[in-house]
Formats: sequence, C-alpha cells, structure tokens
Amino acid sequence: MITLEPSTCTAADLLDPNIPSATLGAVATARPDLWSMILAHPNCYPALAAHIQQHLPSLRVPQQATAPAGPIPLIPRLIGASTYIAPAAAVLMLLCLFLPGAILRPVDAGFPLHNTETSAGDSPGLTILLLATIGLLMAGFLTRTPWVRITGASAGILAGLLGTNASLSTLFHRLQFTTELPTEPILLGLLSLALIAACVLTLLSAQPAPEPRR
Repeated sequence: MITLEPSTCTAADLLDPNIPSATLGAVATARPDLWSMILAHPNCYPALAAHIQQHLPSLRVPQQATAPAGPIPLIPRLIGASTYIAPAAAVLMLLCLFLPGAILRPVDAGFPLHNTETSAGDSPGLTILLLATIGLLMAGFLTRTPWVRITGASAGILAGLLGTNASLSTLFHRLQFTTELPTEPILLGLLSLALIAACVLTLLSAQPAPEPRR
C-alpha cells in the first residue's frame, strides 16, 4: 500500500496511479492547493470529487484521468496561500496597533489624533484577539488539525471586523480636524480586510474531505 504524508505530499507524488482513495481524501484535507491534481487522479472517489467541485466549480474532470494536470487554477492557489497570508496579516495588524494615531483612544474623542501616541495597550481586546488568532493559525498550520484551523480563522475574521471598525472610526474622526488623508488607520483597515479574506479562504480549506465508502 502506498504511504504518503498528507501535509508533505507534492504534485509529483500524486502522479502515482496506485495511491489509495483514503490517502487521497487525507491529502485533500491537508493540501487544498493540490485539489486539481486529486480530482484528476484515477482513484478519486465520487464523494471526494463532488466535495472538490462544490468548492471549486471551475474545475472539471479531464477526459484522460491519467494525464498530468496543467497549471493549478487561481482559486486553489489562493486557498493554499491563505495558510501563510492569514497569520502574516494578523502579525502586521498587531504591529500596526503600535503606530501613532492608528486607532482612536477614548481620551482622544474630542481632540485631534495627529499629535497623540497610540499603543496596543489602548485596545486590549483587539490585541488579545490578534495574539490568539496568530497562535491558533500557527498551531493549525503545524498540526494540520481542521478544528484548530477553523477556530483560528474564526478568531481572525472577528479580529478583522474589529480592526476595520476601529480603522473607520479613527479615519472619520481625524478627517474632522485635518484635510490630509491619514495613513495609519488606512493601513490598519487594509490589513484587517486582508485578514478577513485570508481567514475565509482558510475556513474553506479546513473542511475535512468526505471518507470513501466502504
């Protein structure tokens, strides 16, 4: 029986037509960037093919199942890249909280922010949530455990929503006192949106593939 480690499986490994169906299911769960190759494999069982096509409707089963697949489509590559983009965006968001004027503090509600200093301590809830998101996403990446990745991605989406809200509040407040477009809250908002998008893709990739019927 062919033995493959799902998390380290490569496209070249999937060219072997003798890979068992159960192994293909495990690889599909751990490596969504290889879905197009798995779909083209002769031992890809119907439930697994339906699972892949449900999330990637642009994929179609090629006429020659044993023929090497072409370039990986954009969506599977984005889903695979989200594993790295999500924790990176969370780290950058955390660093952004230390920039002066990135977020609106309660004590600054009636004053311009361009002469004040802002630190991550001014938003403890968002800071703690970002730290938890980073830890869970990294643990999910290292262990390839679906529930850890789902929890980390869910926390990341919540952190991204809070970051977006903080960014918009600070931006609107600062524009009342200056005509210059503030850079810090805009950067925080863009990173928040990137974190949300990456975590949504992570949720898609973290769904376990169906088991083959016995």
